Amino acid sequence: MSNHQENDCLFCRIVRGEIPATIVYRNEHVVAFKDISPTAPHHVLIIPVQHVASLNALSPEHEAVAGQLLLSAAPVDEAIGIKESGYRFVINTFNHERAWRLCLLNRASMHFFSFLACLYKV
Repeated sequence: MSNHQENDCLFCRIVRGEIPATIVYRNEHVVAFKDISPTAPHHVLIIPVQHVASLNALSPEHEAVAGQLLLSAAPVDEAIGIKESGYRFVINTFNHERAWRLCLLNRASMHFFSFLACLYKV
């Protein structure tokens, strides 16, 4: 698996540490950090370390990273303290460069509008 990144990609720059972020979890495949404009009390973005332009760009070579994105939910919920209250795990994808990410949102105090905002926020 390649850890290819793009120079001008916002998320690649976060992965490389060029743009500050509050990292809550990191391994060789994924980085999870707090959203700077949260739509829920606990709103974390989980992105692959490898640059993948969109969910539609996933191919069989990305099987490990796709699995790691899902497997990261457990250590992230533990790290931010929402294991007991539960959470929503949302995948967003848009039509611009590297515009997909997974959002982990706590369920306990979240209402439907917060969920929609996460789905459609660009």
